[in-house]
Amino acid sequence: MRFWKENSYFINRLIVTHIGMSVFGFVLLLATNQLGPLPMLLASLFSTVFYGALVYATLWEKGAKDKTAVDAGRMNGGFGHGFLITVCGESIVLLLNILYFICALCVDVHALFGKIGAILYTVLTLADGCFVGTMFFINPQAQNTLLVSPILIVGSLAVALFGGAGYLLGTKEIKLFGKRAN
Repeated sequence: MRFWKENSYFINRLIVTHIGMSVFGFVLLLATNQLGPLPMLLASLFSTVFYGALVYATLWEKGAKDKTAVDAGRMNGGFGHGFLITVCGESIVLLLNILYFICALCVDVHALFGKIGAILYTVLTLADGCFVGTMFFINPQAQNTLLVSPILIVGSLAVALFGGAGYLLGTKEIKLFGKRAN
């Protein structure tokens, strides 16, 4: 609970960023869907990298803020700390992905799992707009429902890697994107 309280501002920022990038990624998906699978994949990868850059910048800021505590030994701030903050920001979508995966596994057990899975698929398509183009490229028209969640989860974890790297470099004040104007 302490971790959540200390990092809630940045976790909330990551949630808002995720919502904005979902809309951005979904709009790119709609714009490139009719052009074929390769433009759709490229647009999805672009939106994923752009999302990763935004998460990187957010967590770099958090790392720079925590630098004095890390240097003094009052805080253990490494890659894992930033990764965990980002995973907390992605937790809602990760939970929905896990629920969808369970529904995809149990669809033959009861028809209710199929109905819940269909609703979750729609929600995840909108909520993970950045990664959906990649998912459609690897799994056209979501033919294999068991592949949908792992692909979307890998996308979220890739973004968490950007966050972990941003936090780590922020604690060391190493800038990748140039100097900030004061």
